[in-house]
Amino acid sequence: MVDYYDKLLAAVPAALALGALASLLDPLGFHQGLALGSLAATIILYEAIVRNPPIEPTAANVTASTITGIGWLLAILLYLF
Repeated sequence: MVDYYDKLLAAVPAALALGALASLLDPLGFHQGLALGSLAATIILYEAIVRNPPIEPTAANVTASTITGIGWLLAILLYLF
């Protein structure tokens, strides 16, 4: 029987493959297609690891996830601005 997390794990390479296939379109380059696929795979992994983990979150896990998320947000903001 296929579990929810098995479907998410199968969706990661599928998202990367779809990104590579999207790069075959004229407006998108190869790197842009892979970037889109990587973004989709990252969102899927975020869902599986942080947002809906297979175990019950503890206070330490929630704190670590929050600090990591804030760190990523700050890194993106510093990169953009």
